[in-house]
Amino acid sequence: MNADPANPRDNDTPDDLPDRVEDLPAWREPPKAPEIPDVLRRPVEHPSKSPRANQRSPASSLSEAGKAWGMAFDFIGTVLVGILLGWLLGRWLGSMPAFVLGGLALGLVSAFVRIVRATQRAERREAAERERARRGEQPPTAP
Repeated sequence: MNADPANPRDNDTPDDLPDRVEDLPAWREPPKAPEIPDVLRRPVEHPSKSPRANQRSPASSLSEAGKAWGMAFDFIGTVLVGILLGWLLGRWLGSMPAFVLGGLALGLVSAFVRIVRATQRAERREAAERERARRGEQPPTAP
């Protein structure tokens, strides 16, 4: 190799480099990969193939969708009733914007309270159903 005195990189590289990396003086073997635990080797069961996935019928999912739509319309209705009451009160007392905004605020707060209460009732019901299923009891029949 002809070293060019104008190029310092050519002067820094020695001509006696080994052909293989293993022949370098500081070469060492890379560490071995750790063994994969058995938990990670087992395949994961797909949720749609599990027995629990088949417990819900299309009717129950429609029922849940109906409950969700009912909550949404309840929220909208509660807010609209608050605005309507604020509008009526503002028209009666003569301070329209203040009472409409107050009715809106009151409607929003009461709508959120209704949603939180309905959600807590549903969670209690589901917890009771899970507990009954854990014990192996039959769910109570609806009247």
